[in-house]
Amino acid sequence: RGDKPPKAVVSTQSTGATITGQVGDAESRLEMGKKQHSDQMSKLDRVSKQLVRYAREVRTNKGKTTHTKEEDDIDVRDMADFNKSISKDLVGSIQSYPEAFSTLSNLLYQANIPIPSVTGPGTGGSRASSRASSSSSIASVRSDVSSVKSVTLGVTSPTLQLGKLSPK
Repeated sequence: RGDKPPKAVVSTQSTGATITGQVGDAESRLEMGKKQHSDQMSKLDRVSKQLVRYAREVRTNKGKTTHTKEEDDIDVRDMADFNKSISKDLVGSIQSYPEAFSTLSNLLYQANIPIPSVTGPGTGGSRASSRASSSSSIASVRSDVSSVKSVTLGVTSPTLQLGKLSPK
């Protein structure tokens, strides 16, 4: 009886070894992820600098000192994509609260912002079905406008300044 450790000790030692192995694996994956992130950040920095040089070259070739129409168009598209993703996230997170959802829908409608249809991850619909869904959502908002109550969500947000909040 003195030679064999109790089963609980053996089980604890085995569990400890398993956990130590899992921690080691997780740490190595974390280090690999950090290295990949660092590599990607350096690539992004290099590409950003190259983009600035190309933009400067295009402006020089066109005799412009400010943004070209194409750059303005890209900025507008970036902002539209940013706004679309934010409103989709807002609608997605608030859908389970009917009063808040109808208030948000009403506010989006008043600001002429299409109400995005929220689908599951990885399930994007076609533009036509997206437009049909948005117009049906707007129609339902129009019918619910009289029943919308004021809702205080208790959420504060920073003031958005269009020139400073660019997804670049």
